Amino acid sequence: MRDAAFGCDWVGTAIHFQRCLMFIIATANKASQLTAGKFVTVSNVTMMNVCNIYVCLYVCKFICMKVHICI
Repeated sequence: MRDAAFGCDWVGTAIHFQRCLMFIIATANKASQLTAGKFVTVSNVTMMNVCNIYVCLYVCKFICMKVHICI
């Protein structure tokens, strides 16, 4: 994001636009972290595990509903 903002054709543009780009570049430099309840930091691995479990439970529920409907 930072490189894309810096790489755009900003030379000669309005000062307001240049200030907006500086704000985008400054905020893009900050690292962001996902937290659970503002208590613990959630890593990418943990988030993917949660997503995988959610998908597995959804698929299992769908299969169980399908089996009960067919019987």
